[in-house]
Amino acid sequence: MKKFFAFAIVAVLSALCFSSCTKETGQYVYIVDTTYDDNGDRLITAMDKGFQDAGFTKLPVGSHAWYLTGEKNSCNQKAIQTFKARAQYVDEHRDEIPFLGALSALKGCSVMLKVATGGENYDTIATYTFVKEDAK
Repeated sequence: MKKFFAFAIVAVLSALCFSSCTKETGQYVYIVDTTYDDNGDRLITAMDKGFQDAGFTKLPVGSHAWYLTGEKNSCNQKAIQTFKARAQYVDEHRDEIPFLGALSALKGCSVMLKVATGGENYDTIATYTFVKEDAK
């Protein structure tokens, strides 16, 4: 009887390990949302440059959605790192970014990185709030 229980425990632990160790793979779609009043998509376009430079693939022309194909956690990590690096760059170099300019009032505004979770639903996986003083 003890051997049966030992075998049962090993089987359950193996099943748990297998289910938790399997990696989700697929295409993961990312968008950037903002609290900034961005009627001309100037800030979102500035953020797009970071995803383009990092090798993400853009969805149809005119959209601001990007995707990666691969393992879920590594795709999300790459997206988060890309997002944070680009947001910090935009915060520190506003005057160098075409159409954004030094006069853009970004301090206190936030950008959020979102990943598609099915249909039109997105979950926020990273946020950045601009801290650089606005030009006067």
